[in-house]
Amino acid sequence: MAKDTDKAHIFDLGEVWIADSLDTTNPETGQPFGEGWTEVGLLDGDEGFSTGRDEDTNKHYAWGGILVRKSRQKFTMTRSFTVLEDNAATRQLIWPGSTATQIKQPKPKPIKMAFVKFDGDQEVREITAKHAEVDVDGEITENESDLTKVKLIAEIYPDITDDGNVYFDVQRADDNPGDASGEG
Repeated sequence: MAKDTDKAHIFDLGEVWIADSLDTTNPETGQPFGEGWTEVGLLDGDEGFSTGRDEDTNKHYAWGGILVRKSRQKFTMTRSFTVLEDNAATRQLIWPGSTATQIKQPKPKPIKMAFVKFDGDQEVREITAKHAEVDVDGEITENESDLTKVKLIAEIYPDITDDGNVYFDVQRADDNPGDASGEG
């Protein structure tokens, strides 16, 4: 239904969960994250989650400048978020491959990720269908007057299916299963 104010969201809480093993079982809709999943911790709510989409496009014209077709290739999806905590999970994302006593050149590895958003009692989970690789997006600044924040960007790798490339499996606790439109 159009013009439904219950479908307009201000997400008042967000969480990021990670799993080292790509075989980690996804939680059932509305159920807690289980074994193998770790919550990243406090996130910058003003920054929230930002989803980037990029692809190469090429327009094809006939004589006379008539647009005939547009080709698309090399689609990429990213998800950005900003962490506020210094804990084992965030250090794993910021300095992958490092140890408690040595910082090494980062070598991101494939991980499962879940991005969770809450609007009151409505919950939306987006869990990577295949995996993601996380990098620091910009510089890390530490000083005496500001909370240390680290902006991270996750490159989302698709699960390739006959019906197209799937980037996230979506769970909505308030909608019908499989209904991506939100018309529950």
